[in-house]
Amino acid sequence: GEFVSSDQPEPLLLEFGAKASGLVIESSKLPEHSAVESMLRSAQSNELFPWPVQLCQKGGYTLLSTISGNVACNEEGKFHNKGGQGKWAQWQMESTPGGKSFKNVGHGRYLTLAPQGTLELADAPASFTLADLTSTPSITEEMPLIDDAVISASDIARFKEQGYIIVRNAVPAEFIRDALRSINFQLGKPDCWEADGNPLNAAQLALKLPPAGIGRDIFNKSSVFWSAVNVIMGAGNVAPWHRGQQVALRFPQPLERGHDIPDIKPGTQYHIDGMGQNKLCPFTLLCGVALSDQTRPNMGNLHVFPGSHLHEGLHKYYREKIKDDEQGEADSSKPDLGESVQVLLRPGDVVVAHQLLAHRVGVNTSEHIRFQLYYRVKHKNHDALKGRIVDDPWVEFAI
Repeated sequence: GEFVSSDQPEPLLLEFGAKASGLVIESSKLPEHSAVESMLRSAQSNELFPWPVQLCQKGGYTLLSTISGNVACNEEGKFHNKGGQGKWAQWQMESTPGGKSFKNVGHGRYLTLAPQGTLELADAPASFTLADLTSTPSITEEMPLIDDAVISASDIARFKEQGYIIVRNAVPAEFIRDALRSINFQLGKPDCWEADGNPLNAAQLALKLPPAGIGRDIFNKSSVFWSAVNVIMGAGNVAPWHRGQQVALRFPQPLERGHDIPDIKPGTQYHIDGMGQNKLCPFTLLCGVALSDQTRPNMGNLHVFPGSHLHEGLHKYYREKIKDDEQGEADSSKPDLGESVQVLLRPGDVVVAHQLLAHRVGVNTSEHIRFQLYYRVKHKNHDALKGRIVDDPWVEFAI
């Protein structure tokens, strides 16, 4: 079974496991809460589901669980991924010739994906297949070569000490252009004007880029961005992107708030992702892609607290209160981290931050909307390692 070199070619057969080939998991074999994170793909339109999901069996029905909540279709027929466990988020999973169908308990109709990737309900069953996001990517998916030179020794030292770095010109200009066009197109549609249900994204819109297309290309085809993440986490530990990303817009404040007003808040006003959601260390890296100019402060910039990723008192608070619904930016009992730092970015720059780095949203007293995308990147073995991160913040890193 050892690999050896030879002067003669020898044919090798490629064999995929069930998960890698996109076969569905039988409902009878699903545990109470499946740890397998999957992407649903429509057998009819071939479109991908907007969010990666875990299938959770609960008393005869299935929940499609995402990082923010359960996929639901509310009473008005609008889809979101912030649902609880009521009838609008309950699905009856049934076998079909093409995979699995999902019938909503509240509406009595079937989940389907339109050719444009829009979630809809239909009277007839629609088939979906499941692809495990932790499995080996398709052999036809060509990723950029990893260039170790994009991250210098001083960058690594700064990341270890400060908990974040800025990778300049990490995303090509044409990708920034296409992402802005996609977002601005959606802003012209009335149904986009819904608030994000995630309490940590308060006052932001629940916009999403299509799961296939520019949102994926920014991560998978930006050689500098891809290289930076792989250098920090270790080549082979980062899967190609096949999920959604957060579209984070910060709108200008009213004129009476003034122009270019210093955005200063108490040193207890911040959060770590997962607070108030009972999700301890839900990912490895927070990567913010700037789509608009943020080279001056007070433009809705991301605020960070350098070095807080190693703050033992904050780690203790984070772990001990992770199940507390009041845990978050407004809780003044958190450790006081002092003054925050506003991250200054140009379009195409990427801020790469440790998941444990405390941060907060910024107030925008400029005349422009702040456009940003956030990718929450997981180590390939994140599910096995996440329980160790608070005690060993570098367990998922190669630096």
